[in-house]
Amino acid sequence: MTYLRFIKNHPRRLLMGFSLTLFASFGQTYFIALFSGELREAFDLSVSGFGSVYSMATLLSGFSVLYFGGLIDRFALPLYLFVIVSVLALASLALALLPFQSVAFLFVIIFLFRLCGQGLMGHAASTSMARDFIENRGKAISFASMGHAAGEALFPILAVAIMASFGWHMTWLSIAILLFLYLPVLVWLASTRKSAGAKPDESVATSDLGTSWTRGEAIRDRAFYLLLVAMIAPPFINTGVFFLQIPLIEAKGWSLPLFAAAFSLYALTTVFGILLAGRLVDRTSAFDVLVYAMLPYGLGLFVIALSDHMSVIYIFMAMAGLTTGLFYPCATAVWAELYGLGHLGSIRALTSSLMVFSTSLSPALMGFLLDLGISFSVLFLGCALWALISVPAVLKARQINRERHRIELGS
Repeated sequence: MTYLRFIKNHPRRLLMGFSLTLFASFGQTYFIALFSGELREAFDLSVSGFGSVYSMATLLSGFSVLYFGGLIDRFALPLYLFVIVSVLALASLALALLPFQSVAFLFVIIFLFRLCGQGLMGHAASTSMARDFIENRGKAISFASMGHAAGEALFPILAVAIMASFGWHMTWLSIAILLFLYLPVLVWLASTRKSAGAKPDESVATSDLGTSWTRGEAIRDRAFYLLLVAMIAPPFINTGVFFLQIPLIEAKGWSLPLFAAAFSLYALTTVFGILLAGRLVDRTSAFDVLVYAMLPYGLGLFVIALSDHMSVIYIFMAMAGLTTGLFYPCATAVWAELYGLGHLGSIRALTSSLMVFSTSLSPALMGFLLDLGISFSVLFLGCALWALISVPAVLKARQINRERHRIELGS
């Protein structure tokens, strides 16, 4: 089935997933960072002070996703989505009105942005797509993931334009109004699901693998940790590299406009990777796609480690975008293939939490290594080695999964 025909057959449910990842942009680092100067001035914070508040709020949101992400297994999806989007809207409104100018208030606001935006909205989109679509799971998750790319392309431009014309307070007020208007549409979209709540029917939950693992069972499984080797790599490396882009530019002798222009190529190859992975996951499996997903990134890291030529940045960003795009559909589909659908929300909440932790730690760790005198070349070669190690790790996890299938079929 082609993408267009698939979208035509399931417009409301797919639009729900796409819109969730689109509006999750308001809790992403790349969007919040646009207001870093204004927020530091409003709350009288230094660059390091704001960074500390942001990192601590992100860490706390990572812990919180463990609990709140698992609630999608227990509550009806329209209610679950209504609550998390309402909280994001109220946090946006509070920042716009700025009733308090204390650091504690800023910490709470950033925590809610990161929890609901970066954490729960994307988590809900991927989990619901994986549960609603069995035969075309890859296409469904990939279409929902397109909202991430659309948000990266659209919202920074709009935010900068509104901020320049009306100020940053009005920008966040506009976001709050947009989210409140989105709420009834979201509830309407979510009400089209065939199952009564967030959980699928028992017949659906067991149809894919014959059983559904709990989160406790998953964390005692060796394949879980083998997959984490690959799963954590892209968000960890991406966040560290993008956070340290100014020192990287200075070390390589590049210009900031050159680096900024390369983001367009990154977005383009991300979209290509998402669409490609969606089709491949449905034709083969998420395991088969994940085996090769880190190879482009490994190549890009190897090239940027060994050369300072300005063309290298385009090679690196293209390869990074391709790997990121390939990972979006796999990051949920592989857990569904391995552990079933009955407790997918809880299992994916754990993996999402670990990814959030990695994004909060990578800037500090990479910065610490640079302060010790380790060069970017050595740092990138280490990351490239990580990318290569992920291949045998995923292959071993796939072997474990296939052996289980053979045992189940034999019994």
